[in-house]
Amino acid sequence: MKSKATKSFLVFVLINLLLGMQFAQNAISAEQTQRYIVTFSDDDDSERESNDFRKMGIKVEGTYKHAFKGVVGQFTSTQIGNLKKNPKFLFAELDAPVYTTSYSAIPVIDGPTPVVASWGLDRINQRSLPLDKTYTYQYNGQGVTAYVIDTGLNTTHSEFTGRVSAGFSQVNDGRGTTDCNGHGTHVAGTIGGARYGVARAVTIVPVRVLNCAGSGTLSGVIAGIDWVISNHVSGPAVANLSLGSTFSATVNAAIARLVADGVVVAVAAGNDNLNACNYSPSSEPTAITVGATTQTDSRASFSNIGTCLDIFAPGDSIVSSWIGSNSATNTISGTSMASPHVAGAAALLLEQYPTYTPQQIRDLMVSRSSAGKVLSAGTGSSNQLLTNGAADYVWGPPTPQAISFTQPNNMAAGDANQTLVASSNSSLPIIFSTSNAATCTIVAGNTLRAISAGNCVVTASQTGNFTYAPATPFVRNVTISPPPPAAPAAPTVLTSIPNRSVGTLSVNLRGVNATSMPPITSYTINLYRSSANNTALTFVRTIQFPSTSLNVTTLITGLTVPASQFYSVTATANNSVGSSALSAASNRSRVG
Repeated sequence: MKSKATKSFLVFVLINLLLGMQFAQNAISAEQTQRYIVTFSDDDDSERESNDFRKMGIKVEGTYKHAFKGVVGQFTSTQIGNLKKNPKFLFAELDAPVYTTSYSAIPVIDGPTPVVASWGLDRINQRSLPLDKTYTYQYNGQGVTAYVIDTGLNTTHSEFTGRVSAGFSQVNDGRGTTDCNGHGTHVAGTIGGARYGVARAVTIVPVRVLNCAGSGTLSGVIAGIDWVISNHVSGPAVANLSLGSTFSATVNAAIARLVADGVVVAVAAGNDNLNACNYSPSSEPTAITVGATTQTDSRASFSNIGTCLDIFAPGDSIVSSWIGSNSATNTISGTSMASPHVAGAAALLLEQYPTYTPQQIRDLMVSRSSAGKVLSAGTGSSNQLLTNGAADYVWGPPTPQAISFTQPNNMAAGDANQTLVASSNSSLPIIFSTSNAATCTIVAGNTLRAISAGNCVVTASQTGNFTYAPATPFVRNVTISPPPPAAPAAPTVLTSIPNRSVGTLSVNLRGVNATSMPPITSYTINLYRSSANNTALTFVRTIQFPSTSLNVTTLITGLTVPASQFYSVTATANNSVGSSALSAASNRSRVG
């Protein structure tokens, strides 16, 4: 029976354990929460993850299903650390502010449009200065959707009459997609305004992720992108993001998914006169990152630079639509103003080539741009200035390219590589590709290697440039037949074991038989002899015996057994085609 003192001690210990557990729980509860964006693998269910978080008392503020599988919510650092136990968890990132990338403003003009609506339109319409005060075009973006991920839109503005489609707002202030800042309306006007726009017939879809002050969050931008992906149906589309933040892996991942969905994405390089690779979304490789130029073709002093920058466009003192009335305009500067020039130009290309991928549109746009025009482009920057038409070029269907593809001929697996022969009516490079690397592959750009039997599909293609349209791919089907029958490979002499007393030598061989080789029918052994004092081999005789086995042992008899006689063998394998190469000689074995 326990004493009263023992019972008291146990009660004391139990109380302290309970107090300790409660203290630890309170410590976790008291830990400060922060807003995190949490990403999961594509095969996860973000709604299920959200529900699990809510059951744990975590405040979930949003769920992503299309840009990636993920959530945004209030987490402690301990809770984020515990996520590593979830096999579907990828990474988490603190939410951060996002801002427009406009730089300065000139007072609003509410009145008649100037004769030349925007010098930016004038500049992208010709190769070189001086400006000719015209903007001519053959395409206008008809049938293309333009998602403006920004501060919203002045939907009643005369620039967009009849061309606005319902959008989405992540800003919960009761204004919906209505622009109370002006930035989004200005950007939309440059993309597709009736007077200030590059592509004047696009359908504008406002996606409001920035508030009246022109600011938002990474999580809000991702929510906007998530909506665009869910809204976008098959068809030509562009998206513009004239906004920026510190580098964000989650925003970049969302942009990449948007591009993969078939949307051409133009983004502002940023206005810090620094490396665009240090910011998002300007650092995302699949987007078209745009720097800003002035009316003298100089890089704008504020424009970011670097290897992440793909192209320049006018971005200084750009006039476009504004808020306040249905005819208001404003003149502002920034890479925010440069990016929509590129988005509009992409819409023109998509009208012309509606089935092109975002990468094809990007490549075509860069190839048609004017090289070396930007003064002080910045270290690492691509010195390409957007050009969508010029006095020396009629913006319309460029000269077609036609490929003539005469080679290759049918081949057998293992044949010598065959040089591909193709030509076209331009000097642009012809690019060869194959569809099944297990059957055939391209080596050194224009050489075909046959690997295994099957149908090899070889495609010859050409990208376009300012003068030539991309060629229609030319496809040739090449039959790769099995390799012709071949003689066996050389066997291996595994062991050569002598019996000194009776003058025999047991030889174990291993043959090799590939699919192109008829079965082995026999082996030939060449027997050599030497003495202890003279290692030179003297041929004795040939022994041939039938066998279809790949692992065979034969006994050579009748060997003389004088003292210090050593024997060695080489072997060949034989089939219906011929004999293999000679095997390596076995070690010398003493008999007698």
